[in-house]
Amino acid sequence: MKLLFIVLLAAGCSFGKKSNEKSDGHHHLYSAPEKDEVGKLKTTERRLILISTNDLKGQLEAQQEDTQDKHSPERTLVSVGGADIMARYMEILRAQYPAQVVLVDAGNALSGTLVSRSSGAKALIEMFGRLNYDAIGLSPQDLAAGPSMKAPLSPTGWMPDLFKKQTVLLSNLLDLKTAKPVEWGKSTPQLLKEINDVKVGFIGLLPDDLPAKLDASVLNGLYVEPAMQSFLKQARSLRLKGAEVIVLVMHGGMKCGVERAQDKNLPLGKVNFDPRDPSACDNDGALAKFVNELPQGSVDAVITGGGPGKVANFVNGVPVMQAFGQGTAFARVDLVWDVEKKALNTEKTVVHQPVRLCHRFFKETEDCFTEDPSIDHRQLMPARYLEKSIFPDPATADWLKFWRDILVTEGRPLMENDHIVELKQEAAEAMLQASLADVAIVGGKNWRLKLPQGITTWRDLYAQPAARQSVRLATVTGPELAKLKENLKHAWWATRVPWDTLLTQEKITIAVSGQLWENQISKATTLQHTRAPFVVADTIVSWERDVVNVRASGRSPALPHTQP
Repeated sequence: MKLLFIVLLAAGCSFGKKSNEKSDGHHHLYSAPEKDEVGKLKTTERRLILISTNDLKGQLEAQQEDTQDKHSPERTLVSVGGADIMARYMEILRAQYPAQVVLVDAGNALSGTLVSRSSGAKALIEMFGRLNYDAIGLSPQDLAAGPSMKAPLSPTGWMPDLFKKQTVLLSNLLDLKTAKPVEWGKSTPQLLKEINDVKVGFIGLLPDDLPAKLDASVLNGLYVEPAMQSFLKQARSLRLKGAEVIVLVMHGGMKCGVERAQDKNLPLGKVNFDPRDPSACDNDGALAKFVNELPQGSVDAVITGGGPGKVANFVNGVPVMQAFGQGTAFARVDLVWDVEKKALNTEKTVVHQPVRLCHRFFKETEDCFTEDPSIDHRQLMPARYLEKSIFPDPATADWLKFWRDILVTEGRPLMENDHIVELKQEAAEAMLQASLADVAIVGGKNWRLKLPQGITTWRDLYAQPAARQSVRLATVTGPELAKLKENLKHAWWATRVPWDTLLTQEKITIAVSGQLWENQISKATTLQHTRAPFVVADTIVSWERDVVNVRASGRSPALPHTQP
């Protein structure tokens, strides 16, 4: 049985003007300001607006999130994200700031949903083109996806065809035959664009530890040049070509606000912090160390992905941006260039909080943040962004329907088994592979995920309760993990490093299947956690969302197809 099980983890979060750390509620959490708060510019100043996405994981459709609060036992269903909604947000931004907006993806986008996998990621690449992305970066997961988005295979054989029309930043991945950066379609080691009369250079780096993260066959014939060496070389080249601003795209997994969330007993998405506070982020992480080691003034902004939650911080004086993943949000940084002084006005640099792609707002809070049970989620209202109405872009919605119809018409089976298969250890390993956790725990006495003999479809899989759970993400110490291991006799475990090493660490991130958390862990511990949808399949796919979106066309039930 050819089977590669992966887990879909998509945690949606948001931010706003009022304090979002009050346990009794919040307002405008990640729904963005109604008006531009950057301020007026001098006649000699030019604004550059960097917009980025990350960790899309093939998610082109809206995601359905439900909420439950103290006001009603009933759950409220809302839609978040989707290419057709992202297109509308970008339309508003580009209309408000003509010729000032740059759109970049930071990577981990290719392997993902059923649409992405069945199209060999071509649907996702088409989406990048439709939304006019200026460039995309790649992550280790992208390189390992393979042409079917299922099995690792050297990207040299399939990426050139995939990237015929989309600009991909690959600065430090070299072809051993030529000793030069790879040439895969429109891949480039550097990109120089003129934006609002300012020349902006882009560099895309892969991490130095890339070989340790990938199967040897993936990097056959390729060489990963040291990231710092490559950056300095490409930055110098861009400066010689006239680049006035340098932007680095690097998938790195920076963590910000994690400790604060634990200290304040809050969901990670609800944590607020000063973007210039160096203690807000994990400065021992690989990306933070890299940015701190860069020569002063060599880079003006960093676009990243791979970490939990958001990044909207300054590291070594450089703005670093990361949105929430799975296509639920975008990040934004504003830079101001003074053409007379030929320098950035750093006092006017603004690192915005990520903007959540809301279809509709909860009336009480004017946002679509679902993780606060104190808020009344029953009353909905139309979403707005920069004083403009939000609705699905009709052309993009029709394009999504085209791909959706192909899937429904083909009705592809998930797999065919010669005998009944019960997923145990495989599911834990899948959850570990798809998350940033150090340990994944699946199971419990009542946990069952069986694949019947014969053909299993996506609907068959989703019909099983175990596949409709929510993953709980939490942080524990080595002794706490040892206690969990001792108490959970009927669970299946997967770890990134040996147990002896884990048990000596002070901070260990665990991903736990929802039923196991509710039935056992939550009753025996006060650990704080975040929640994410969890569906097991042979790729990153949520049949729950596919079913809902086929029925509701990717929109909240009350959301009109076009502007009323």
